[in-house]
Amino acid sequence: MIVRILVAVTAGVFVVALAGWTTGVEGNEPPDADTIGAGPPTPQKCWAPPRVGIEIDLLLDLPAEINRTKPEQITFRLFNKGKGPVTLVMPGDGSDAGWRTPVVGWSFLPVGSRKSHPTHPANGVLGRCGNINTLEPHEIFVLRPGDGKDLKQWIGFSQLPPAGTYRVVFYYSNLPRMKWSGLPSIEGHDPAAMVRVQESTPVSLVSNEVVVEISD
Repeated sequence: MIVRILVAVTAGVFVVALAGWTTGVEGNEPPDADTIGAGPPTPQKCWAPPRVGIEIDLLLDLPAEINRTKPEQITFRLFNKGKGPVTLVMPGDGSDAGWRTPVVGWSFLPVGSRKSHPTHPANGVLGRCGNINTLEPHEIFVLRPGDGKDLKQWIGFSQLPPAGTYRVVFYYSNLPRMKWSGLPSIEGHDPAAMVRVQESTPVSLVSNEVVVEISD
């Protein structure tokens, strides 16, 4: 069993946080093709300049060992360290495929690797149906300064690398103006909720790094 290790790293224009690092919305650097990742590329055309004064921590908690054959509870927390309120969106059905905001994903690097995690997650989700759940009003929330929120919905590992020990980070990108894909139910997305999504706060966040062992 390997003890969890949290590492804060300065990368690009990242602002170092206590247990993770935070950005506004990043530029258009391509992901590292050699990274073992599980997550979609973020749609570049949807990105916008960060709003001044936005500072949000994305804190990841994983077990020290993950068995490839057993589901694990994954928890991450968003914490508003800025001076004003932010409006964000819970991950939902299609977030890990890059079909809706927020776009989420993972990066796994062998613990002995000297590579840095890419700015954005690398790979998409394979082999899923084209339907997604409809957007509901409760999926949009406001974080006032000093507030935090634990999010567990629709977060999992679509792909895991081979057994071994890895440095892991999680990505959360809220892209208010992105064009959604996938087929919702016949009722469609809640119109008022979709307006709130489009008016939400654009952010691109990378979590603290956690060291985990993946076993078969």
